[in-house]
Amino acid sequence: MTDEFGDLRPPTTGDPGVDAAVSRLAEAAGQPPEVLLGYLGTAHRQLQERLADVEG
Repeated sequence: MTDEFGDLRPPTTGDPGVDAAVSRLAEAAGQPPEVLLGYLGTAHRQLQERLADVEG
């Protein structure tokens, strides 16, 4: 999604934990691979934890 200025904004899901992880990934755009891997690992862990919470 883009806003009126053409900035990319991640879509919201309504789930604060998921939205935080996706926003953090958006911040990673343009980072070198070694930095990007850290962002991806963190997002993966956050999303797994959130899914475990939902599944109970």
